[in-house]
Amino acid sequence: MVARRVTTPLFSAGLIDAITDGETVLGPLRTKPTGIAGRVAMVTDVVSGQKRIGRCGWKAQQKTLLAFAGDAYLHEMGIMNRFLPMENAPIGNMALLARFARVPDLENKVDPADVKSDMDRLEDFMSRLAPPPRSAVTGNAVAGERLVASIDGVSCHTPAMRTSKHEVAALIEKTAGLYSDLLRHDVGAPGAGIAQGAAGGREMRTAPFWGLRARSAWLSDGRAVTVDAAIRGHDGEAAAARDKYGASSAADRAAVPAFLNTL
Repeated sequence: MVARRVTTPLFSAGLIDAITDGETVLGPLRTKPTGIAGRVAMVTDVVSGQKRIGRCGWKAQQKTLLAFAGDAYLHEMGIMNRFLPMENAPIGNMALLARFARVPDLENKVDPADVKSDMDRLEDFMSRLAPPPRSAVTGNAVAGERLVASIDGVSCHTPAMRTSKHEVAALIEKTAGLYSDLLRHDVGAPGAGIAQGAAGGREMRTAPFWGLRARSAWLSDGRAVTVDAAIRGHDGEAAAARDKYGASSAADRAAVPAFLNTL
């Protein structure tokens, strides 16, 4: 099975990491329109070994930025680390792995000077990337935001969530205007039928809106090249909101990009 994935942005990742599990759990408890549910992503955190609520990645498959970095090091760059110390077997063939990977070495080692590896330094870098500042809000942008709310778009794209305690001072008790509930939702075809852990083939984490204006392709696979196409490409739990958007006037629909381009 082959699917295309648009790379998730790294800016504001620290704020997402600092949002509490309790704040995320509120998502399914909020009153939502019929057909919209959302599911908390319970994952095994490779850092702590505990069951925690995931929020990083397209399927919310990682709990923390450090776990996210460790997963990327192994699965995207082929670099083993202390959380994932085993090489990936070619095509899943362990015999081939045993034949060619003859040196059992840990490639991402901790530097005794600061007790950090490159992976830890990557986490430090990601956690300190600020969210993009909002641009000027015009009357057209206000109209677009109003339409998004009226078609129940904020039922999944929650405008803001709060962070709590964190080792990075700049992330403590901040309002993260991400426009996401960080829950998994049935989105239909954009899920590409790929299951990952407990995430079903039609489920994806609600993609945050912030920084959307810097994109040239939308949806998880980049199939949409306009905001209008991205909204119309929604399915599953978002089908009703998509249909309400389609039934809106052309002027109202044209205001939505003006709103999203402020984020």
